[in-house]
Amino acid sequence: MRSTNGQIPGILFALRYVSLANRMTEVNKTDIANYVEDEFTESPLMTTNNVAFALIDSKYFKLLDLSVHGTIQLYAAETRVNNMYFAHTAFIQIMDFYSDYFNSQYALPNLKIIALPPGFVDEDKEKYGIITLPDSSIMFSNESSQDKINIIKIICHAMSHQWLSSYVTVSSGNIIWLHEAFVTVLEKPCLEYVFIKYKQKI
Repeated sequence: MRSTNGQIPGILFALRYVSLANRMTEVNKTDIANYVEDEFTESPLMTTNNVAFALIDSKYFKLLDLSVHGTIQLYAAETRVNNMYFAHTAFIQIMDFYSDYFNSQYALPNLKIIALPPGFVDEDKEKYGIITLPDSSIMFSNESSQDKINIIKIICHAMSHQWLSSYVTVSSGNIIWLHEAFVTVLEKPCLEYVFIKYKQKI
């Protein structure tokens, strides 16, 4: 990432990639042969550990849909896209839940979820506006009720960080366990919301 004029952050990358960040792309221009530069708008106030950007291969397929409170963009390998529709719908429903629960709409124009293929670090990362997680954790290919519950619990946990990690932060890394405790407590009402309001069969 670089600043082209001392103020506007930007990323210079090869044409085959797509840039994602927790701020909107303001300018997209070809910089030199086979390279593109994206410049980004100013982001909302956030802690420095929430600032994030990513480059993904253009062979990745973007799923896009609108919910009441924002746009959910889910990126996954083309070969796995057909198994992501359940998770994509769940992300939309759960964004609605947290917006209502906290009486605060999602503050960013969109939320980007990157489903990482095998070979990447097997760990969730919940940044403000960008979530990465193993694609195997949200893939759904059968009618197993337990699989549905597991996927929704993972998404409930990841999505809660968009409010609790962004609007509420702990004063010290020594009490991060308390933050995670709140997130875990929210999983139950979130799960109930999805299965009751949307009549999701289990």
